[in-house]
Amino acid sequence: MRKYRAVIFDLWGTLVDELSYPEENRRLYLQNTHEMADLLGLDPDGFSSAWSQRALQRIAGDFSSTGEALSDICRALGIDPVETRIQACTSIRFEYVRNALNPRHGTIETLCELREKGFGVGLISNCGDEVSQLWDSTQFAKLFDVSVLSFQVGLTKPDVRIYELAAQRLRVPPDQCLYVGDGSDGELSGASRAGMTAVLIRTPYDLADGSREQWPGDRVENVGDVLNLL
Repeated sequence: MRKYRAVIFDLWGTLVDELSYPEENRRLYLQNTHEMADLLGLDPDGFSSAWSQRALQRIAGDFSSTGEALSDICRALGIDPVETRIQACTSIRFEYVRNALNPRHGTIETLCELREKGFGVGLISNCGDEVSQLWDSTQFAKLFDVSVLSFQVGLTKPDVRIYELAAQRLRVPPDQCLYVGDGSDGELSGASRAGMTAVLIRTPYDLADGSREQWPGDRVENVGDVLNLL
């Protein structure tokens, strides 16, 4: 009997590179925030700070859209939001995220192999409106049995309930789920508390720890290595 019946993946830093690292991604991230600030007529540093401060609200669905979050920032920084500029910023942000949803090497092949071998394949992502709206148009979407996006469900990692929800939708007990993530947002500890086995993924070129947790358990360098743990 298999130890695991399903594999659940994180998105950012796992299936695709994080938005703000490695270094080239950091450059593109800053370029995107500066473009949005310029369109809105805001100081780039002030806008970037306000955008970051609202990160949890944005991924938890507290704002109904990217546009609402941008309007809130404008008001907080003392300017009236102009709808045409909000729409232009939203378009820039969506295109930036669309380009960032680029699968790491071997990711698509690994997901296909998991499905061919009969494993349930799930996703749990702390993400905003952009991923929520773009997800079905990505090459990832059809490869997942279940995709739990924080913006849509109003839960964020490491809340145990978001892992339980994914397991419930997969119809697999948590203790028969393998969770794979880069350790952002305390996600590995959260998965473990939910009863899943957690695995850290960290590519050799990903040297920035950021706020990600270190993990004493299993560790892999790419998505394909997960197959060796099953």
